[in-house]
Amino acid sequence: MVEIEAEENLKALKNLKSGSCYEMCSELSAVDYLSQSGEFEIFYQLLNLKKSKRVRVITRIKRGEAIESVISIYKMANLQRERCTICLEYTSITIHI
Repeated sequence: MVEIEAEENLKALKNLKSGSCYEMCSELSAVDYLSQSGEFEIFYQLLNLKKSKRVRVITRIKRGEAIESVISIYKMANLQRERCTICLEYTSITIHI
């Protein structure tokens, strides 16, 4: 597991894709910890298909904060967009697309 700062998500994921061959993002989601810490944990599950390795990249944002979309790096994030938009519509998380 790799923990990153929310404002570094694009840079970190680009580095993992180009430098460590994590070519595929198999899952992208958020966990609601609002009642416990007032935050959402956002995670990206990445795969290195050549070496059969996985890594989970996590970050946290507070209610009302935004995080950059990773669609420019992992196209599958676009497929997750509508599902996340529907789920998160009732909270105050913003993911820029």
